[in-house]
Formats: sequence, C-alpha cells, structure tokens
Amino acid sequence: MKMKSPGKHRHPDTLWYILSAVALGIGIFFRFYRLDLDPPYFFAGTTQDLLTDPYNVIHFARNKILFGIWDIFDYSRWIVFKYTLSSFAAYISFAALGVSIVAANLSAVALNLGGILLFLTGLWRYSHKAASIAAILLLADITLLSYGRLPFMENGLIFLSGLCYFLFVQFNGSKALEIIVGAVAAICFISGKAFGIIMIIPPLYLVLVGCPDSRWRRIGTLLISFAGTIVAAGYLFYGKDFNTVYQYLSEQSVGMYGLPAALTSPANLIVQAMTFGGQSRLFYFIPGTLILLTVCLLIFIWREKTGTGSAEHNRHLRFNAVWLLAGFAFLMLFNHRPLRYQLFLLLPVSGIIGMTIAHSPYKLLARVKGLIRYALTFLVFWYLTAQVILTFSNVSIYDNVTRSVWWGLILAIILTLLTTLFSVGFGRLLQYTIKYSCIIALLFLAHQGFWVYYWLDKSTYDLKRAGSDLSQIVSENAVIVGPYSSALTIDTKLRSFIYMFGLVKKEPDLFTRHNLTHLATDPANLEAALRDYGKAMESLPLTRYFARDVEVQIIAVNRVNSPSVYAPTEYEIAANFYNERMPDSAEIFVRKFLEKYPRNRSALVLLSNIYLQTQRFNEALKTFNQLIDIYPRDSYLYFYNGLYNYRLYLLTRDYQFLKQSERLYEAAVRINPTLEDDVGLSKIQAEQMFRKPSP
Repeated sequence: MKMKSPGKHRHPDTLWYILSAVALGIGIFFRFYRLDLDPPYFFAGTTQDLLTDPYNVIHFARNKILFGIWDIFDYSRWIVFKYTLSSFAAYISFAALGVSIVAANLSAVALNLGGILLFLTGLWRYSHKAASIAAILLLADITLLSYGRLPFMENGLIFLSGLCYFLFVQFNGSKALEIIVGAVAAICFISGKAFGIIMIIPPLYLVLVGCPDSRWRRIGTLLISFAGTIVAAGYLFYGKDFNTVYQYLSEQSVGMYGLPAALTSPANLIVQAMTFGGQSRLFYFIPGTLILLTVCLLIFIWREKTGTGSAEHNRHLRFNAVWLLAGFAFLMLFNHRPLRYQLFLLLPVSGIIGMTIAHSPYKLLARVKGLIRYALTFLVFWYLTAQVILTFSNVSIYDNVTRSVWWGLILAIILTLLTTLFSVGFGRLLQYTIKYSCIIALLFLAHQGFWVYYWLDKSTYDLKRAGSDLSQIVSENAVIVGPYSSALTIDTKLRSFIYMFGLVKKEPDLFTRHNLTHLATDPANLEAALRDYGKAMESLPLTRYFARDVEVQIIAVNRVNSPSVYAPTEYEIAANFYNERMPDSAEIFVRKFLEKYPRNRSALVLLSNIYLQTQRFNEALKTFNQLIDIYPRDSYLYFYNGLYNYRLYLLTRDYQFLKQSERLYEAAVRINPTLEDDVGLSKIQAEQMFRKPSP
C-alpha cells in the first residue's frame, strides 16, 4: 500500500488559525465566566469529587488567611494538601481578593489555563499549525474547562507538566537543561500529584536516545537534580512528618481501594488497560479527540515512507509520546483512577494529534512491518472499540466492565481482518481523514459549544447558597466536619475539618478531641460515620442541601460533649423541637429565627414541615411557593413541592393537586435532569404510603 503525501492537498493554515482563535476565545471567556456557578450536571454519575476534593485541597490556605495559622486543629493527616501548588496559588488569590469561592476558583483557572498555554507555547516554537490544532482540542474541551475552574491538585499538575515541556523546549541545548527540567519534574511529584513522577520519564528517554556522546553524564545530572529536589523539598515541607505523607499516599492508593487489579492476573491487566479512559468517561464529551487520536496512531503504524525526519520534530513528538505512554502505563494499573487523574494526559494527546495533522509523520520514524503492523493495528482497534462501548453505554465507574472489553475484542478482530483485506482503501481512508481533519475540528468546536450552552442553560448556584444558608443556621463557633465541610464553608468564616469516612485508620476520639459540632455528609458517608463513630453520633438532623445529584445532610453531632463550648441557634432549637414532635415550640423558635433571616431556605422548609405536621396543608404549600419565588433555580424545591402536591392528591383525589404536582416535577427535571428517576420513585413511595392494607 502506498500513501501519497497529502501536503499539496492541505487546507490553508489560515483556517486552523481561525478555529484556534475561536477555541482560545471560548477557553478563556468561559473559564472566567461566573466563577461561583455549580459544576455542570452532566458529570453526575461519574464521581462526587467536583463537590468535595477541590476545596479540601485549599483548606490550609483558607485557614492561614482567616485565622492566621495554616493548621488550626494541629491535625497532620491531610498535610499533603498544604504544600501543593494549588494551595499556594489559592493563598495568593485569597491574600489579594479575600477568601471566597470566586477567589478559590480563580486560582484554579490561573493554573489550568497557564499550564495549557505553556504547553502550547512550547509546541508553537516548533510548529504554529501543530500548536493551533492542539489549542482547539485543549482550550474548548468542556471537561478541561469544567475541572479547570475548580482548585484540584490536578490543575497544579497540569501547570507543572506544561511548564516541564516548555522548559525542555526552551532550554534545549543549554547546559542547564537537565538541572532545570529535573527540578520541575520533581515538583510535579511533590506539589502536583504523586503520579506526576512520570514527568521525569520523557526527558530521561530523550537524553538517553538523543545524546549518544554525553548521555550518561546528562542522565546523571538529570537524576541528581530530580532526586535532590525531592529530598530538599520533602524535608523543607514535611520534616519529621514524612511518615504521615507515606501513610496518606498508601491509604489513598491501595489502602482504600485494594491491591491494583492489574497486578492480580494477565486478564485483569488487559481489562484495566482497555478500560482506562472510557470507564471514567474521558472521551464521552470529546469523541472527536478519540477519533483523531486513533487515526494518528494508525498512521504511525501504516506509514510506508522511510526517513528519520528532523531531530527537532522527533524531540517534540517523542516527548509527547513517552509522556502519554508513561502516564497510561502507570495510571491504568490502579483501581481508583477518576477522570481528574487523566486530564494532564490530554496535553500530550493533543500534541501528538497536532503534529500528526500538521506534518507527515509516516516520513519521520522507522516503518513498522509485517505481523507487528497488524498486531499494533489490532490493539488500537481493541482500545477504540472498548472505549466506544464504555463511553456511549450506561456503564459507570462502579460497574463490572469486563464484558465491554471482550465485546470490544470481537469487534477489533473483525476490523483488523477488514483492514487486512482492504488495506489500500484503509490507507486512503486515513489520508482523507487527515486531509479533512479541519471538518472534524469544526464539529468538535460545535460539540463543545453545545455542552457549554447545556451547562449554562441549567446553571445553578446551589453550593454557594447552601454555604450561605449554613452560616446562618449554626453558631459562629461551629466546626463543620465531613467530606463536604470545606465546600460549604469556603464563602464563610466557619471552621471546617476535613474528614472522609470509611478510611482504613480509625480515630475513636476524633469528635471529642477536636470539638466537632456538625457533620456535612452524603448518605453513604453518613452510614460509614455511624458505623465507625456511633458513640459520638449523638445526632440531630438539621437540614439537607442538594447540589447536582448529591444530597448533603447537615447533622448536629457530639451533643453530649459540646454543650460547654457550643450554644445552638434558634434554628437548631426549633429543629430539635420538630424532631421531638413538639411543633408548637418548634414554630415559636423558627419564627424568631426568620425575623433575623426571612429568606433562609432551611428555616422556611422547616416551617412548611411544621405546617404539614400540624395538618395545615394550605399554609405549607403557600410557604413552599414562597420558597420557589425566592429560589427559582432550586430544583429540589420544585421536586419536594411536587411530592407534597402528589401526596395531597392521593389523600384528597383532587385533580388540581395532581396537575400541580406534574407541573412542579417537570420544572424540577428541566433544571436538574438527574432527578428524572427520582420523580418516578417518589410517586411509587407515596402510593405505598396511602395504599389501603389488604383485608
């Protein structure tokens, strides 16, 4: 099969520059747009980390600005967060703008966008067209955009890995290259993420293959710089607490999630490799990237012409290829590999695609022949089909995905056989895909624009409003503990204590030792808390908040030990009377509270529940309608108002209540599509409540 160079048929580079300018505009504008917005609903079902992890990472920076000390509880279990680049960036942002959710998210945007632009600048020095193509894939990507607005540790890694690539390009040929790049690669590990350690592999490989006369001296310099920076920074940051760091890393990697399945059998290794990306829906929002990456890999395999090409091109291409392969090989081993872990690999993916489209890669590296060609083609097809099945099915990260892999195997065999039979046509297909790749890029931009529109059309401020509500219903000396404590206090001056329940190492005196007063948790973590800390959970349910698909319960805890240090608010007293089924007393205190905070969501919900408890249905519905008027984008208010109307319909058989419930249910789902299944379930549960027992 002969593949002619598509050079004379290339689209004008101007078109790529125009598309990249559009992507740049989208990427910059929407990263800074309304930074207090909730994360998009369409990431529901993948992970809860969009609502928990970001503000835990910057917990120490917030403490330093608000309370003058980094660790207000002298609790070193999460000390790793303190020395991340994301924490440093947040500290600078808080110092300049004050502590708020906007300032926190602004620090994330600076790191995410800065890392991408550094990477593109390094690529631009080699090829303007390749950088333009990569810019389209990175800047307009809705996943990078959404995660890039939140202060994850991974955004620090994106910045550092982009910086590492830029410095490798910038100082190429300099005697200081190995020292600088080795130090930055070490910081990727120390202050980015632990798996950032793979950033030492690309420069190490390039020095090994590209400097035959001085390779061992330069490798030694690189490794000494890398190891020396790790030791120096580790001692400077952690000192004698390094054992705490080790315990944290081991607990987060294998302690909570078990021995990596990939290491237990060859079959599991294959499953882990083939499901990497698709299992976390990496390509669900960017199928165009998956298509272009597949085409580029196949072009490398099926190239016909020989030649080594320029050393410059090989250096850029090899750096990106080794970066991608090292990250893939390392991360795919582990059982816990959420979407955010994989985002820094989108940089080399886009770089490889950009260089492939911009130039003729089949002229650059030694060709692959015979059975090896078909074996590699089969592997690419197997990965592609497994990704497609996982990405566009209802398989979640918690489901058994083995069946998807073996279905992908069958499809990959079929595709490889067809490729063998029609190799000439296959080669032409690859050529034409590259030739018209600008159409794929245009469709990619349109697709990402759709996701941005969909996000903004259903935009909410649930997390921000929940934090404001919480700061009113608890006393100023409250200490909020749990996985959502940092997220709910980021806009306030309340103290928060990071804790995820279900950890391997238990601390029986946790609640009493730190005078923790309130728990902010989802139902799953609450179950673990009750199991592990039952004696401390002398609890009182106070309220519930909803963000995206997550219900966060606020519970007053440690009530036996905290009275001497904590005085409950009028709202908490009212909630206690309500739970004791003393509605008259509850109403007195909640009305006193509402005189101070007449728009408080939790208090108005409590008042409506008091009305329902005393069978004043019209007043209850009137209060719920008042709530909807105040919070017209709160999907759960519509949902529960719809539920109350449906219950009244079952009680009275008045069809006006049924019509109203359907209208409210529809409004809830329109704002938050994740509630669609809950609507049907709530109706079934309501019908069971009012079903007459069989005689």
